[in-house]
Amino acid sequence: MSTISSYSQKVVIAGAGPVGLALACTLKSQNKYSDITVYDKRPDPYLEFDANKHRTHGLRISRDAISFFNKILKKEIKHNPNINVSGAKDLQKQFSGWKGRFVRTHQIQSALSEKAKKLGVKVLYNCGISAQDLESLKNHDLESLNQVQKDLKEAQVIIGCDGSHSPVRDTLLKEKLSDVKMMQHLLELKFNTHVNVRQRSSKTASIHNAECEEVDFESIGQAGEDGLKPGTLHLVIDEATFNALRPKKTSIKTGDSETESIKKGDSAHPWNLAELKLAAQTDRRIEKVYKTLMHYVASLHKRRGDCINERISTLPLEIYRAENVCNVVNGKVVAICGDASSGLIYERGFNKGIKEAGLCALAVSDFFKSQADLTQKLSTLPQSFKRYNQQSKDLFVSERRWITFKITLIKIYKTFLYYIGTPYAMFRRNILNKLRTKLFKILPPAC
Repeated sequence: MSTISSYSQKVVIAGAGPVGLALACTLKSQNKYSDITVYDKRPDPYLEFDANKHRTHGLRISRDAISFFNKILKKEIKHNPNINVSGAKDLQKQFSGWKGRFVRTHQIQSALSEKAKKLGVKVLYNCGISAQDLESLKNHDLESLNQVQKDLKEAQVIIGCDGSHSPVRDTLLKEKLSDVKMMQHLLELKFNTHVNVRQRSSKTASIHNAECEEVDFESIGQAGEDGLKPGTLHLVIDEATFNALRPKKTSIKTGDSETESIKKGDSAHPWNLAELKLAAQTDRRIEKVYKTLMHYVASLHKRRGDCINERISTLPLEIYRAENVCNVVNGKVVAICGDASSGLIYERGFNKGIKEAGLCALAVSDFFKSQADLTQKLSTLPQSFKRYNQQSKDLFVSERRWITFKITLIKIYKTFLYYIGTPYAMFRRNILNKLRTKLFKILPPAC
């Protein structure tokens, strides 16, 4: 089989997040002769994911997502003559090491950035693809184009891994979102804790949920270089509590003065425990949330842990998907992947994105194999991308079914807590307190 020059197989990816980098590494592994360029508007990941800045926390990576992804790579290693075998096996090994683990986001980002560099992928940070750059595809005056726009012009395939507000989706594909549905509301507590803290047991979690009459989920990650473990607590809340925790304006007192209010409660303007305590004085819903969080912090202390650098925000758990995830625009294939194509909840978004990255890479690989003349402009969508379009829809439906099942279980569990779990916990605590009081009367503690 004749090999194709790297310049004839050019792919441009918008977004160097974990999904974008996973896709870029897979594409380069599948064909060592391809030219893969990734643009991202954010700074270098080693600077951006600093402990005092953005993503210091992590994601729980499911076993099924990694198995699905590695299965695609295994198939390519066996049947693709242009594959970089060592690169593909190295990528398989990296993902297998994350299987079933809670991994810091910046560790995923850094590891994939190193893999991309080693494979020969060009990753350009602080250099995003804007809507204006995408519109330049219609401009035939090459002299007036910048480097990003020239790369877009030369590429046969453009892929948007640029998040839920994807410029690639909105500007080039112009796809409307469908199946938009608000599934649930969450409160998210992100914090750092000491190395010796372990994940709480199911029994401890059940007792905590029963005593607080709330449903929550804890994740404790691996210790980082700073000697701290990242922790996340997701607390299921109702819509009224969600709105109370996300006011349009919040006054913050500093000593005797009162500062100008700002929007609170989203990821950009999180609460801390001190601010939440002040807000709890005037709102019963916030007071209940604050007590639940303090009860959880007390359980951390019992496990010899702490709650450091806490950030409390609200998460509207909404799902959506684009009607179509790929099309032909100006003779080029334009596709979207990850949160750009569909959004899911309960950490299924990232895991779905990993599966989708594998499917998208397979579609690109099959497209290049089937095209005899890559300089010719396309008029219809290639068969491999028609297949990817259907696979992406099927993947969304499958993941949505799993999410609906989980939410149903949470509702059943919350009903159980309301009618049985919490009354039993209160009864048990009252009986123990009475027994303890009587015991101290009979056998007073030593002075």
